[in-house]
Amino acid sequence: MQIPKRISYKLALVFLILGIVPMTLVGVTAYFVARDTMAETYIEQFVQRVARDTTVNLETSLNSMRVGTELLAGSTNLRGNVYDLASYERVEDEYIRALERIRSDLNNSVEIFGNADLLAVVALEGRIIVTSNRARRGIQTGRLKDNTDNRLFTDLQSNPLADEDLSSRSWWPAVASGKPAVIDWGIERVVQEAYGYPKFLDDQSNEVDKNRRKNPEAYSFGFAKGIPLSETNSEDGESEVIQAVLVAFFNWRSIQDLLNRVNDDFEERSTQFPSGYTFLFANDLDTIIAHKYPDLYSSELVKDHGLKILHDKMDQAPGRLGYMYYDFRGEKVAAFAPVPTTGWELGFGINKADYLEATYH
Repeated sequence: MQIPKRISYKLALVFLILGIVPMTLVGVTAYFVARDTMAETYIEQFVQRVARDTTVNLETSLNSMRVGTELLAGSTNLRGNVYDLASYERVEDEYIRALERIRSDLNNSVEIFGNADLLAVVALEGRIIVTSNRARRGIQTGRLKDNTDNRLFTDLQSNPLADEDLSSRSWWPAVASGKPAVIDWGIERVVQEAYGYPKFLDDQSNEVDKNRRKNPEAYSFGFAKGIPLSETNSEDGESEVIQAVLVAFFNWRSIQDLLNRVNDDFEERSTQFPSGYTFLFANDLDTIIAHKYPDLYSSELVKDHGLKILHDKMDQAPGRLGYMYYDFRGEKVAAFAPVPTTGWELGFGINKADYLEATYH
């Protein structure tokens, strides 16, 4: 039986639709899936590259501070002058002159470092013997902002920090035993006593502290190194015989400013990812110690932001390197990388809307 031409045309059209349309849908779906996959792969590689590059710059800056502290601690002048202190009573002229020479060395180093708030020579029991009294350059807040002579105090006798006890600090036992130590991030009381930095940059006294905009300049971190008796340096992390400890407190603004430069570059110059910004966690991988939004200082990923998944991801990632998608003030993708000198963890993230915009337009 012969099928009429009109019906055969219709059947051909039906078979054509049944065959081509699914194939077209599969092709279109595959295209979008491939495009999305490529977009995600690109953005994952991108945020990881920025995180690693920023970490290298941060590590270079931190390492210069650490090495500078260690070189000063092992310098011939400082070792000799600290040794002289043990030969005299505190009331003797020779003792006072040795203190003056030490303070001069510390002041010169504050000038060289540029971002050091305070340098101190500390006895092995934790008592501050002498500190620098030259203020850090470029002070933006605090009672020394308009100080014309750039001094924390006038002379040895007026030093309010002399005899302060640092032995209760968490980092003290290690350095007192002869090992170098990283000084924890935070607000250091002896630095505050010298500079009087305000903790907040706003006047919202009716707000709870955790919601207020913190002042990066009020925070510090640092390095501590034993002042050895001889020129021989310890190797492989072994302890060395020391006669006192050099403590260097660096101002946190130097670190936050370094990260802000990355943030500004993305906000002002990046046409694709203007929301890109950096942040920094303490070595517990939980406490936020630097951020585009200073109100987040001291807040915790797990307790305050419900981001245990991000904490665990950093903790479990090989070499603490990786990336993750998550929601924090909007959907984001972020990469993270360790900072070897201090044990901190640096992150760099962008808003999901940014890379979707770049992908689909």
